[in-house]
Amino acid sequence: MKRTLFLFNPENDLALANGSPYFCAPESARVMKSDLSLLPLWYAEGKGTVWTDTLPEESEWLEMIASLNLNADWAESDSLPAHLLSDADLLLFPWGWSPACVDFFRKRGIAEQLLPDAAQIDLVRQLSHRSTSLSVLRELQQNSSLPFASFASGVK
Repeated sequence: MKRTLFLFNPENDLALANGSPYFCAPESARVMKSDLSLLPLWYAEGKGTVWTDTLPEESEWLEMIASLNLNADWAESDSLPAHLLSDADLLLFPWGWSPACVDFFRKRGIAEQLLPDAAQIDLVRQLSHRSTSLSVLRELQQNSSLPFASFASGVK
């Protein structure tokens, strides 16, 4: 059975634009990551694990989350079992991929074959670039009868 590991990394767009595996997110992004680290509990499908650096201290909050039957559990990064991190059947679901995200997983012992290579990360970066969005939008405007195509006609 495949295990899934989810990571909320909202700083990913900044890290992707930066391109360095050693990217250090601004404090506001680090606070958001910490505050919302359990967000994947709501979209984790099946029996997955949400990776968090710190769990909230409020026991009532944790009891409420546990009572929601969200089909996922959570673990602090220091308590993830080594066999899970090196499992070839593990599926990784970060919020987004960047060189910094790959480095994050690599430093924590995730098996190398589970991580995207540099060419795959470069493709993600290209697809995420605003010029790609503009090209797709222009194509939709010219070749689509979708209602939003005319709405966005002012985009240059």
